Amino acid sequence: LNGCTQTSNAVVRLLLQRCQGLRTLGLRDCQRVTDAAFCPDQSPFYPLQAFLSLSSLCLSGCTQISDAIIPILVKSARGLSQLDLSRCNLRQPAIADLLDGLSSLEVLKLAFVSAVSDASLIGCSSWPPTPLEALKCIDLSRCSISDAALEYVGWRCPEIHTIDLKWCGDISDRGVEALANGCPNLTAVDMTNCGRLTDAAVLALSGCCQHLSSLNMSWCTSVTDRSITEVARRCVDLVDISVVWCGVTDASVQALKKGCPNLRTLSASSPLTIPIMVGSADDSE
Repeated sequence: LNGCTQTSNAVVRLLLQRCQGLRTLGLRDCQRVTDAAFCPDQSPFYPLQAFLSLSSLCLSGCTQISDAIIPILVKSARGLSQLDLSRCNLRQPAIADLLDGLSSLEVLKLAFVSAVSDASLIGCSSWPPTPLEALKCIDLSRCSISDAALEYVGWRCPEIHTIDLKWCGDISDRGVEALANGCPNLTAVDMTNCGRLTDAAVLALSGCCQHLSSLNMSWCTSVTDRSITEVARRCVDLVDISVVWCGVTDASVQALKKGCPNLRTLSASSPLTIPIMVGSADDSE
């Protein structure tokens, strides 16, 4: 039902009541859907049986979904492995409670939820917290997080392989170093427009996460040849890299093409490089 803007709470409740084997429910941009669609207390005689089988739920862009959805999901949808709450109207989200309650969660997307902060992510968990072995992918793009959140993810989510941190302007090299040390299985990292990051962050990733296949450091203007040439030397599995408007020169471009035999997409454009290179690395000769 992604994009079906006329979808109502009644439709969602009917699906949850009648489709006992439902595994995937996509409601992206269904802005008429509210928390009430998922509340079990609304239907004492018609239980939402699909919660027992539901493994993937997308509520991205459902602007009437609020913080109230989190305790509902923790209580009723404990089998969820994929959850997308991007661009929902979360104000004081208890993300720590969500992570503690849904231990089978593998993919969590919270992009463009500015209320997601260090405090909401870390919560009141005892230290050290129980590791979340299941979580493999997390999207925190444009969330209000800092190094504390990355340190927490690095400590608690050792099996993460994909992380999206676009436009997280408060993170620094220290946080990325902690993330890289704690998550050596990272294969895809997007840090577009994280303006405080320097070569130290990229060196940490290339040193600890040598199976990187996708890296986006575009608009990180303090990233230079010093770190990107090391990526070329250490990360031989690299397939896609973007260093648009970084402080790199053609030396990085040539090193990447030489050192990464599987390279498919290379984007590099800055005052120090040739104008632009987008698409197949071979096409950019």
